[in-house]
Amino acid sequence: MVSVDQKDPIDVVDRQLWRDARDMLRRHVAAAEGGDCDCCGRPWPCTSRRAGERAEVAAFMPFDEAWTVRVDLQSVVRTLDISMR
Repeated sequence: MVSVDQKDPIDVVDRQLWRDARDMLRRHVAAAEGGDCDCCGRPWPCTSRRAGERAEVAAFMPFDEAWTVRVDLQSVVRTLDISMR
């Protein structure tokens, strides 16, 4: 049985990449004051925000073009996990 999440756009090719990008974009937003990211404190737009924006666009591309963005997004997540410990 396949579950279909109606919140995802119909034309998205890589649904997991799109969801990961949306999660990243929701967390990494500009702080109300100052020029830093509200999540990681890095200068805005932070690396995570830019990776999320790139992943959101790539999720609509053919899979053979989007898979490298998936790897890039995962490396940003791993780097953040290590640096925030």
